[in-house]
Amino acid sequence: MKKIIISFVLLMTTVCAHADIFNLGVKGGVNFSTIGIDGFSDNSYRVGFNAGMVTSINLPIVGLGIQAEALYTVKGCDVPLMGEDYAMKLGYVEVPVYLRWKFNLPIVKPYIGVGPYLGYAVYKDFDEAAESFVKSDDIQDFDWGVGITGGVELIDKAQVGVSYQWGVQNIYDGSGDGTLRNQNLAISVGFMFF
Repeated sequence: MKKIIISFVLLMTTVCAHADIFNLGVKGGVNFSTIGIDGFSDNSYRVGFNAGMVTSINLPIVGLGIQAEALYTVKGCDVPLMGEDYAMKLGYVEVPVYLRWKFNLPIVKPYIGVGPYLGYAVYKDFDEAAESFVKSDDIQDFDWGVGITGGVELIDKAQVGVSYQWGVQNIYDGSGDGTLRNQNLAISVGFMFF
């Protein structure tokens, strides 16, 4: 029985690799993020970065697939208080999963996708003045929301993409009724190993 299972796994791995069903690679880029805060409509976008692994599974339906990523991403915003901008920086380990549709053209393959993301805050850094407004300890560790993505794959190896995420989770966990939600525009490039 053990030999049958091992043979089946090896056969499926060979078939999947040959049929271009599974792709794995790395990606990284720049973030332009802000935090939607009740009562503050003029928060500035903060520049951060994203980097990590990307995988895609192409489904048997022409052009349809799933793209999942495991990223470290830096988000936040600059909050204007008393004529000054005060930084709120958050670092997340984030997993977006997109249902993706790819136009299978010969060299350049455009794609679009939509799906949820889940993030866990591993880094919180607020300016002293921002701490007087919102304490970093009052920010929840978990964040989730929805996102859209689009871009192009070049020669089945390189990937250039843009994504936008809207936080659904209120990440504020302090006293009071305030809401804070992440919003993030990411521009990234990637390379698929196989």
